[in-house]
Amino acid sequence: MRVLLFLPSITFVLSTVHVYSDPVSSWVAVNGDASFTANSQTTNSPTTTDARADTIMGSFPEVTLSIGDSAEFSGSVTIHGPAGELPSNQLRWGLFHTPNPPVGGVGSNYVGLWSAVSQGATSLRRANGSTSNPFNSSAATNIISASSGAGAAEYNEALTFSIHVTRINDAQMRASASLTDGDQFLVQWPESVTSASPDNFSYNSAGFLMGGTLDNSATASISNANVEVTRSTIPVTPTFDLETRLFGVDFNSSEVPGSPTYSRVRVISGRETTPSPLTKQIGDVSITVATNDGSAFEFRGANGDSSRVIPGGDISRSFLVSDFIGSQTASVLVTIEGLETGTYTWASYHLDSIVGNSLGFASGTSNTSANRIEASIDGESQATIVPTSLGLPGLNTTSIADSDIPTLAFTFSHDSTQPTTIELSGTLSNGSNRHVFFNGFEIYQNADTP
Repeated sequence: MRVLLFLPSITFVLSTVHVYSDPVSSWVAVNGDASFTANSQTTNSPTTTDARADTIMGSFPEVTLSIGDSAEFSGSVTIHGPAGELPSNQLRWGLFHTPNPPVGGVGSNYVGLWSAVSQGATSLRRANGSTSNPFNSSAATNIISASSGAGAAEYNEALTFSIHVTRINDAQMRASASLTDGDQFLVQWPESVTSASPDNFSYNSAGFLMGGTLDNSATASISNANVEVTRSTIPVTPTFDLETRLFGVDFNSSEVPGSPTYSRVRVISGRETTPSPLTKQIGDVSITVATNDGSAFEFRGANGDSSRVIPGGDISRSFLVSDFIGSQTASVLVTIEGLETGTYTWASYHLDSIVGNSLGFASGTSNTSANRIEASIDGESQATIVPTSLGLPGLNTTSIADSDIPTLAFTFSHDSTQPTTIELSGTLSNGSNRHVFFNGFEIYQNADTP
């Protein structure tokens, strides 16, 4: 087998993120007199009989965040009622910890975060649990304020919501939130550093407040769909001794002729609507890159895009991460043929070079909340990674090091008689898009391969 770019033996450290989801169920009214239809309180899609001055809470297995771990409360909520816009601050959602499972009629001691639908500016808040209602503004501290965008939240439309927290250290966390109607973001609270809430970084409950003026007709109700809490944990990562770097591929945006590329790789170039699939022959190895549904690829990058830049700093892969290939709706399949039978390591890079207040293709439930990209083979998950950008919600600098580049890496076995297909997919959606992208990838031969 003929391959390119041999290098001395190295040790590669794998960094993965494990993602788990738990449904929020066992709903009760902790304030007010709301009841539930068709036993829906036992599911993660509860529907109430009214929406006037009520607070409902559900529970899930307690999550305690270690440093670097994240939790996100998300789902869909619809207020059924008269036509028109929802009144400000009358629909609120939050992620909390309470000493005991939620109990009907008991709304005290809920510590966590919450936010609200607003037709103007409103804040993402930390709740201290000192009042009998978890969403009481007098028992909360503002984290960051945001204003509604071009649209407005309305009755009878499904709204996708989220609250996301990441533990930074023993005293601080990063928090963000979003609300979208599936067409446009109505409100986005960008990721902000704040004090821990609660102090033990544990969460076991989540819920909604329906204000007294939300249901002027006295006939409104609230329904939810797929309400869940997703937790991301960073395990202790192993190291793998690799004998040889076999080859690398750089996905290069060619919107403007003469775009730069990383000198140690082969190039696959394209534009914003490049048809799938794409192929590359590297010695005896054949590479095919395709979307899972046959849709076109999107190549984006600093070449011809003023919103993106070529990063500088102590970095060897500056040109590699300045552009990427991706999709907003499909997963990406990379099929490798021609390798000898043995064990190999995949390493792909996931940095959007966009600047400003956006994560770009690294975004998940909002453009300031990061996605998680998962790699799988034959339907079995291999590893995940949280991508980032050069912009404010990401690295917030254009001077970076190689260690700042999110790298998705894992070992895999290859049989020379058949191809290996690696599927990359985004795990989080903003209601209409589910981004996935990568700047390029490299294949290493492990030391135990003949």
